[in-house]
Amino acid sequence: LAGLYAMTGRFDTARELLHLAHRTLEDLGYITLSSSFNQYEGYVEILAGDLTRAEQRLALGLGRLEEMGEKAFVSSSAALLAEVLYQQGRQEDAARFVNRSKETAAPDDLAAQITWRMVQAKILTTTGHLKDAETLARHAVALAAEDGIVHFTLGNGMEVVVIPDHRAPVVTHMVWYRVGSADEPEGKDG
Repeated sequence: LAGLYAMTGRFDTARELLHLAHRTLEDLGYITLSSSFNQYEGYVEILAGDLTRAEQRLALGLGRLEEMGEKAFVSSSAALLAEVLYQQGRQEDAARFVNRSKETAAPDDLAAQITWRMVQAKILTTTGHLKDAETLARHAVALAAEDGIVHFTLGNGMEVVVIPDHRAPVVTHMVWYRVGSADEPEGKDG
């Protein structure tokens, strides 16, 4: 729900909901799950355009997960943190977290496997290693095409991608929209 509020520009409401979720999960003793929610905070801050805060929230959650010896959520948190660092122009720092994700991602953790490959591919392009970048990006796309991932388009043109993730006994969802003048044909806005 916080992600939906963030997509409508209501970032304070999104942050409040995530804070409540953290507190509730910790009160119930679900510390690992609570720490993994820093990923959602990262997504909200990315949408808010606050990459510094996204980095802080992701690094905090990642640190807590690593202190617990948790592995499943570490890989995807590290991959998302690598993306945030890359977006800030910090390729060396991003590369460290790509490696952390690569080291900890289970073969069937498609979200982490795809994300670290895409970030690594972008880093490789900045250093002129275009062939290696293309190979990694193609591998990420191939992973996305594996069984279990469903991709379809709704009647209104909205693309839907379903990526099963069985790391925790919960159901979560994220909805991302590409709308606005940057994604519309030239001469059309609104």
